[in-house]
Amino acid sequence: MRTRSAAAALAATTLAGAATFGSIAQASPAHHGGATLRLTGTVVSFHAVPDRPSGAPQRAGDETFFVVKLSRDGRTVGRAPHHCVAADARYSLCTSVADLRRGQISLETALLPTTKVATVAVTGGTGAYRGVTGELDLTQRSDGTISWVFHLSR
Repeated sequence: MRTRSAAAALAATTLAGAATFGSIAQASPAHHGGATLRLTGTVVSFHAVPDRPSGAPQRAGDETFFVVKLSRDGRTVGRAPHHCVAADARYSLCTSVADLRRGQISLETALLPTTKVATVAVTGGTGAYRGVTGELDLTQRSDGTISWVFHLSR
């Protein structure tokens, strides 16, 4: 059975908030004139197609599907479903949506299987996040969780 790759876990890659974008901007330090949102991601489900043995290299067309629970201060604030497709043995192209109480934030990136730190493009949003752009910095932690730091602007 395939184990969770760092790329898949990072692509878990995508945030949550209990307030509107304006409230977050007032409560968080600014980055390029916008808002910073810090969350913790935990992979709660993972499925790979095909299911390769642990350590086997990915091949073009391989897919991974996973869901990341997003939390802040120990409270669940959303979930982020992910879909990644291997372009070759090195790169996977990943899309995700951070599904939050007041809207969604869409994300897209290319990852290497050994990625421990990544910067992901914020490609749009709905609800309170309508019109946002920016980046998401992901860092895999030693405890298996992922630091999600969004830098959002309008």
